[in-house]
Amino acid sequence: MEFLIISPQNTETINYNTPILRWELLTDDGDTTSYVFDIKFGTSDTELELIATNYNSNAYAISHIQVLMPNTIYYWQVI
Repeated sequence: MEFLIISPQNTETINYNTPILRWELLTDDGDTTSYVFDIKFGTSDTELELIATNYNSNAYAISHIQVLMPNTIYYWQVI
């Protein structure tokens, strides 16, 4: 599967505590398959925490962390 990251983009600075991760699955025209996703999130691109499994939408609100730390780089991945 190939994804288009909508937001937040790479290197984007966010100024709020509950970002919404948004992506688009790039599929062939006419593909009506229902897809589910796993979402990973964290402060290390090599040790991401699985925060959602079998998720069936293309947007996810980060709610498992009460406050994102300032001046911290976060990484996320949809698989």
